[in-house]
Amino acid sequence: MGIFRRREPVVSAENFIPSGGPFRFLVEDVFTITGRGTVFVGVVETGTVQVGHTVIVSTQLQNFHAKVAGVETFHKRQHHASAGQNAGLLLDLSPHTPGDRASFRGAIIHS
Repeated sequence: MGIFRRREPVVSAENFIPSGGPFRFLVEDVFTITGRGTVFVGVVETGTVQVGHTVIVSTQLQNFHAKVAGVETFHKRQHHASAGQNAGLLLDLSPHTPGDRASFRGAIIHS
């Protein structure tokens, strides 16, 4: 009856976010907080990261290890961040870690 057909429901984008696999975080910006450390802001592409995990920061020039000291999403402290979330990762970096704020943009943090 009529020319209109019933449409299929719209599928949410959340169904397409890969939650499994190794942790991978794309760095969009970097901030230094005096007395706390360096905060890397970006998006968790795959996997999950928790406070206390050791991660690898890969820039165009070097790779180095760092420990996750804190995770924050939308100004709330969290214990972890998962795929698809925007987050800030507070990392404990060695004082001898080379590079400045601009050199970390575009870096990838992974496990």
